[in-house]
Amino acid sequence: MRVAVKELTNVIAGKLARAGAVPRSAAVTAEGLVYAEASGIASHGLVRVRPLAEQLRSGKINGAAVFPPVAKGAALRLIDANHGLGYAAAASATEAVIEALDGATPVAVAAVSRSHHFGVAGRYTEQLAAAGYVGVALSSTFGAIAPVGGARALLGNPPVSVAVPRSDGEPVVIDLAPAVTARGRIAAAAERDEPIPLGWARDEHGRETTNAVAAMRGTLEAIGGDKGVVLAMLADVLVAALTVSDLPGDASSVFTPDGPPPRLGHVVIGFDPGAFGVDTESKSKAYVEALSAGGTGMRVPGQRRRERRSEAAERGVEVGAETWAYLTAE
Repeated sequence: MRVAVKELTNVIAGKLARAGAVPRSAAVTAEGLVYAEASGIASHGLVRVRPLAEQLRSGKINGAAVFPPVAKGAALRLIDANHGLGYAAAASATEAVIEALDGATPVAVAAVSRSHHFGVAGRYTEQLAAAGYVGVALSSTFGAIAPVGGARALLGNPPVSVAVPRSDGEPVVIDLAPAVTARGRIAAAAERDEPIPLGWARDEHGRETTNAVAAMRGTLEAIGGDKGVVLAMLADVLVAALTVSDLPGDASSVFTPDGPPPRLGHVVIGFDPGAFGVDTESKSKAYVEALSAGGTGMRVPGQRRRERRSEAAERGVEVGAETWAYLTAE
C-alpha cells in the first residue's frame, strides 16, 4: 500500500508519542524517518520505528528531553541531549547553526552530547545548503567496524555529510559512511530471516557471514579495506574530541531496549561562503557541469534521493501491510 507522506508522518509521530516522546520530538523524529524512507534509504526509515518505540518505553531513550542550545560566544552552540531522541537534538543543532550564521557569523558549530541515533546526516546539511550555507554534519555511532586484524567492534560507522548550494538548482549533498552497508539494512534482513550478501559483515568471531542474525552480533566490513577503517577513525576522533560522548566500543546498541543509553555525539558545522569572498553557488554549478560533461551520465549527489522524495510526495510512501498494522496499533 502507499500512504501519503503527511499521514505516515502523523501516524509515526503518534506511535512515538504513545511510547513516551514529547510531541515536538515525536514529530521531528517522524519527519526524519519518513524523509529516509521516501528517499529510498530504508535502513534509516520505517525499520527504525519499532526499536525507537521500544527504547522509549524501556527508558533507554528519554522521551521528555528538550534541546535548548547553550551559546558559547557567537559561533559555538552546545546541546546536552540528555539521552533524548537524536533526530530532535540534531534538528535543534542545525537550527542553532543557521541562526548563528544569519547573525553574520562566518562559521558556526553546534556540538551535541549524550544523544541517540540522528538518522540521515544529509538531511541536516541539505537544510544548511537550502539556507545558502555550506553544511557539514557527522555523528558517532555504537561499535560497528573492527580494527585491522581484530574482531571486536571498536570503531563506529560514523556518517559524514557535506552539502554545498548550487546556483542552477538543488544543492550538492554528499552523504556517506565508512562501512559497506548500514547496519539497519542487516537488521531488516534479520527481521525477515533473509541472508545478506557476502562481504557486508563478519560474525562475532571475525568470520565472513551471510547470516544477518550472526552479522548483527558481529562487525560491518569497511569500504576500501584499511582506508575505510581509517576513515571511520577520522570521524570517530573528531566527534569524540568535540562532544561528551561514549567511544564506539563502549556505546550500547541503538536497536535494542536493554542496556544504558548509547551517549552518542553529533557535530553540525556551517560556513557562510560570502564571508570568504567565494561565489560558491556558481563554482559548484561549474564543477557539477564538468563532472557530467561528455555524456558521463553522472548524477549530482543527492539527486536520486530528491527524485524519490518528489515521487513519494505525489504517490505516497510504500508501506508493507505488517508494518502498517504495527504503526497503527494502539
